[in-house]
Amino acid sequence: PQWKEGHIKGLKARGGLTLDIYWKHGQLEKVVFKPALNQSINVIYKDQKVRLDLVSRELYTFQP
Repeated sequence: PQWKEGHIKGLKARGGLTLDIYWKHGQLEKVVFKPALNQSINVIYKDQKVRLDLVSRELYTFQP
């Protein structure tokens, strides 16, 4: 509850993926994906499911 707004940058995930996560008013605002490798991922958030085909060193933004 104390962190109603903020962000986390540089979170590392499997497969050489780096995430930056931003939120406002306690809700997810966006996630920026920075892949080190070409790969496909599924992003699942609440009732949304999105497949992203990522290309190495390009930025991808998910906004619910």
